[in-house]
Formats: sequence, structure tokens, C-alpha cells
Amino acid sequence: MKIYMKLIPSIAQDILRALSKNGDIEIKDNMMDEAILDVSKVFRDYLEEEEELNQEAMIFIQKNNLASKDF
Repeated sequence: MKIYMKLIPSIAQDILRALSKNGDIEIKDNMMDEAILDVSKVFRDYLEEEEELNQEAMIFIQKNNLASKDF
């Protein structure tokens, strides 16, 4: 599933609201914006790391004359 950067804050907000509504986490009303920023950062870091790994894998495949369809 592709996660688009521009949707991350909305996804983070939805996740936090669902967790809060279910009683799985507690967030003070005045801290929701900060919590959204924190969760958004986790998503962005993950996507950046994933992109970096994909690039490294492509370089490895090219250097070793491997067929990318096999991976």
C-alpha cells in the first residue's frame, strides 16, 4: 500500500482519534496537535528509510546484473 506524504497528517490524526476513542491511549486536548506531529514524523521517517533501502537494493541489483523481476 502506498502512503502519500501529503496524507500523513490526516492518517496520523485518524489513528490517534481511533486509539483515543477506544481508550487505548489518552491525549490531552491541548496536546493533540503535538501528538499528530509525532506520529506523522514516525511515518515520514519510515517512508524515507524505505525509499533509501529501495534505492540501495536497485543499485545492488544493477551492480550484480540481477533481474529486478526476481525480487
